[in-house]
Amino acid sequence: MGALAGVHPDDITFLVAVGAERLTKLVTPNGVDGYDNAKYFDHLYERCETLSDIADALNIFRNNPTIAVVRGRVRDGIGTPHVRRWASEPRTLEDVQRRWLMINIDKPVCEVPNDWKENPEPFVRKVIGLALPDEFSEAGVVLQWSASAGLQENSAKMHLWFRLSQAVDTVKVRQWLRPWQMYMDFAVLQIGQLHFTATPIFEGVDDPIAKRIVLIDGPEVVVPDISNLDIEVDQVLGASKYVGKSYEDHKAAIGEVDFHTSMLRAVGSFVTSNWPSPDLEWLRADLQHHIMTCEAPARTHDERVHRAGRHLDAMIEWVVATHKGRLEQQDRVFQDFADKLQRESRSQPMASDLLNDFFGGR
Repeated sequence: MGALAGVHPDDITFLVAVGAERLTKLVTPNGVDGYDNAKYFDHLYERCETLSDIADALNIFRNNPTIAVVRGRVRDGIGTPHVRRWASEPRTLEDVQRRWLMINIDKPVCEVPNDWKENPEPFVRKVIGLALPDEFSEAGVVLQWSASAGLQENSAKMHLWFRLSQAVDTVKVRQWLRPWQMYMDFAVLQIGQLHFTATPIFEGVDDPIAKRIVLIDGPEVVVPDISNLDIEVDQVLGASKYVGKSYEDHKAAIGEVDFHTSMLRAVGSFVTSNWPSPDLEWLRADLQHHIMTCEAPARTHDERVHRAGRHLDAMIEWVVATHKGRLEQQDRVFQDFADKLQRESRSQPMASDLLNDFFGGR
């Protein structure tokens, strides 16, 4: 491989577990075994310039249970086998701009139709329209059913592979999609997080899905001006640069600006402002009324019903869980810092200690 291997925005990085560890699920009559904890990898790159190329590459490797994909590339000079490390030194993987994107929809978005296996396109289009930004609504996509799809009743989790109008790095992808993470496995959008691509191994049971990879034609996703979008979770939940805006301000933007992101900010503002006892029933009723009656000629009645119902319920649940988790993490960091001071028999912390322990821990 040359020094620039894997840098091209159309390259897909495939990692190969050198110890033959299983990077897919094993399904038997006794249940489902998860993925092995592979530590060492070899790697290869596939140049995929079209959606069809992506579908072909996935089909080539789908029956190899030791192969998975990552967004980044292996750094120059890294030999094989190598570990998969991108967030700490010594890093073996680095970020590069890509014109492809895989989104893992792993939360319920809408009702699963009876014919989702035989006729997936209408279902997939509906999921994309409800769970992703508008830029994705008519785009071409390679559908790959998740390993767990079909193993539980009404479970149709999916991997969605898109081509983008321009190459985008991982930071900007996360910036772009952060307000929509309630429906997806957001952890996949990291430099070295594995995108599992192998078909599950079925022993003693039949695969419930006859065709796991489906090409749905359409144009590339037009990437918006991501530089103007918010980056931090705090901003999505109504804080940071939105701290001067009230719940009513964010609610008023629903319909006037958009639906999903303005709804998320309104819910985030209400929950954080009224924590620890936000009146969620009042919030739900107030937003439902606004969603169904606000001026938004481009939005259909069916979309309003969905946004005011299942979508709003999932959003409230996600915001409450996210805010609670962040506060618990904050408490753990402060407690760890207090324990450290006690161990060192120090009663007065240095400012540098607080910065390193608290902000570094976040």
